[in-house]
Amino acid sequence: MRQMARGRIKARRLRPKNRKRRDLGYSAKRSIRSTLYALDLSNKSGNYTILREISAPGFAAANDAARLSASFRSQRERNLDYSGVLVYEPEMKTAPEIDKNGMMRFSGYFPSASSQIDFEMIFAPVNGRWKLFGLAADMGSASPAASVSQLQPAPAPVASPAPAAVKKP
Repeated sequence: MRQMARGRIKARRLRPKNRKRRDLGYSAKRSIRSTLYALDLSNKSGNYTILREISAPGFAAANDAARLSASFRSQRERNLDYSGVLVYEPEMKTAPEIDKNGMMRFSGYFPSASSQIDFEMIFAPVNGRWKLFGLAADMGSASPAASVSQLQPAPAPVASPAPAAVKKP
């Protein structure tokens, strides 16, 4: 077996001017995929504790497994499968923004030939990580609602006493 020579490379870290925006976009896309994957597993298994466990404490407190099961019942009945679209790049309708409460909010869709998955998500910072705080996801029409050039900032969230899982009609 040959040994590999390793040297020290002293490299300067380049910090782009839009680093915060780029990092926010990366965080949003990673959060979209992990959340829809958890929702897909929850729908397929009927076990919504998966979705609760990856969520912010406020979401978990407001949504027990039975409430989440009721919220996503129609998706289970339609055998909606999110796994196929997760390999595609999501298109954003509203760019990820941090609101005055420190929540990250955005919406978008996964395009596909016959239909698309529309989503809107809210994430709360918990111990240095983004955790799910609000979710709406369902099958939508195949025609895109907005292109990348039409990105709008996310609207300010409406204050409510407790967050809830929202099923988009």
